Amino acid sequence: MPSDPSASGRHAPRAAIAPSLRAAALTPIIRYFSANPATISAILQDHGVDPEIVRDTYEIIPLAAYLRIFEAAARQAHDPVLGARISPADLGPTGLLMLHSSTLRRGLERFRDSLSALQSATEMHLIEDDLWLGLTYQLGPENAEPGAQD
Repeated sequence: MPSDPSASGRHAPRAAIAPSLRAAALTPIIRYFSANPATISAILQDHGVDPEIVRDTYEIIPLAAYLRIFEAAARQAHDPVLGARISPADLGPTGLLMLHSSTLRRGLERFRDSLSALQSATEMHLIEDDLWLGLTYQLGPENAEPGAQD
């Protein structure tokens, strides 16, 4: 009979959880291609995401697939700054918290504090230096390919 690792105080190793985000992050990209839904459907499928599941904005999708989809969509749109066209309002409740804050600083703090509800494996820090406020944003997975859009 196999021994129970928890009985000896040891715990079985947990499987690594792949970095992910909510499908809500794809909403502005899908909307951008609303005149040609076959194009965005093909991009989603090319990167292993079923176009039907992203209709549920709370669906979880792999972060790596999202990054590849975003870059492919920008190439398809011939728009190297597609990511800059996304409004915080496009990011669901997380973005709305930011928009409905009394100051930009408070909005950034609220966005940072709730970012984990939208995506995992991401770090965002606000850095204060006298009158200046800096922001750092970094995707956590070491194997994430750098891209211009996120």
